[in-house]
Parts: sequence; structure tokens; C-alpha cells
Amino acid sequence: MIIHMQYFVYLHKRKTDGIVFYVGKGCRYRHKSLWNRSQHWKNVVAKHGYTIEIVAKGMTEKEAFELEKKLISEYKSDKLCNRTLGGEGTSGLKVSEETKRKHKELRNTLKWRANLSKKAKERFANPEFRKAHAERIRKYMRSESVREKIRQAAIKQFSNPLAREKLRQGVLRHFSNPKAIEVLREKALARFDTPEKRSAHVQAKAILCVEANMTFGTSTLAAEWLRATTGRGDNSQICKACRGIVKSAYGYTWKFVKQAMEVRG
Repeated sequence: MIIHMQYFVYLHKRKTDGIVFYVGKGCRYRHKSLWNRSQHWKNVVAKHGYTIEIVAKGMTEKEAFELEKKLISEYKSDKLCNRTLGGEGTSGLKVSEETKRKHKELRNTLKWRANLSKKAKERFANPEFRKAHAERIRKYMRSESVREKIRQAAIKQFSNPLAREKLRQGVLRHFSNPKAIEVLREKALARFDTPEKRSAHVQAKAILCVEANMTFGTSTLAAEWLRATTGRGDNSQICKACRGIVKSAYGYTWKFVKQAMEVRG
């Protein structure tokens, strides 16, 4: 099942006289966003201020485009800021190479990135937004077509030796920076800075090797036993087996001790 976003069509009106100066279509918070507005739009807002009116919502993108085109045609005598006739977003707008270059330079400035980060933090500071965002992502990722698209894109990307080498060089370059290493170390320590966090971590749970009938205090100890007896063993794979992601690890069945006791009980 493909998840369709819910689109809406909105009007921006001059606060001084109520005249419509912009017709737009979008989703989520696009009607409130100041990002990617034309200089004409900014000039009108600076002079008159503006109010927002949602004309219709809960539409597919095609329906929103059709209504946008209709409203632009109706309000065109009011000196709209729209640079196209609608129905295609900005895909119908021809942008010069000079404009593209300026936009690219703007996106690479510290000021632009800091502003983007600030807005994101403000949105995610709202628990309701975080909950709604997480639910949207979960619904989107449940789609088999979406997961397959991501998988194929990853296969295509990393089947290219140049892409793999670029990624490797990027990782090496990042961790050659002492500051980056220190930040990573602080984040790792913060995950275990209280007894509650340490006891809740998957690697801190006792693990049972069913076939060998041996209990290990942590997955790390279980991996060490495996390496000593078989020459190979990774605690992450053992944890996957305990969580049921894989059926077994290194020829053995693994369970968290609590799970094993519940099964026996």
C-alpha cells in the first residue's frame, strides 16, 4: 500500500486590505513557512503583513494542483506573486544558472544551516509533533513498495566502487578529527551514565545458549565464549537472535534469560 500525503490549498492575503497576493498548495506546515518564497512575496509581506486562509484540505496532490490552477486564474487580476499558472509546483519555473548558483551558496552558509536547525529543534520540541512525525514515518515505512525502492537504491548506490570508496574516505576523514571522536565518545558514555540505562541496555541482559545450556551475564561474554570455541562470534548477531530478528546465531539458539524462564514456566 502506498501512503499518500494529505495536501491542501491556501491563500495569503495582505493584512492591510485583505487582497489575495499568493495562491499555494502544500502539506504539513507549508502555508506557514517563509522558506523558498520569492522576493516579490517578501516585499509584499514586509509592506502589508499577511494572513493565511486554508481553502481546502485532505486532497491528493493532483486535486490540489487543479484547485491551485483554478484559484490563480480567479485571482490573477489582484497582482499575484505566483510566478507560474499553477499545477506543477515550481517545476514549470525556469531558473537561470546564476540563480541556481546563488541558491547553492546560500544553502552552504552557516547562517542558513543554523536557521534550519533552529526551526527543526523548535518543531521537535513539541511532543505532539514528534508523535505525529513518528507515526507518519512508521506508516510510510510499512509500505512494501517504499522498502523495495529504498533497497534497490542502496544496491545501486553501493554497487558502484567509486561510491563505496567515497563513503570510506568520508568516514576516515570524519574520524581523523579529534573533536569528532570526542563527541562520539561523550555520546556513547551518555548512553550508560546511570544504573538504569546500563541495566536496560540489551548487552547488559543475561543470555541463555539453549543447546549448550549455558547462561552468560552479557552478550559480550557469550561472544567471547563463541570465539574461544569456534573462532568466530559477534554479540550483535547474538542479540538479534534473542530478539527474534534471526532464528539462530553461529549454529545456536539464544534467548534472554527472562524469556527462557517464561517459556519454561
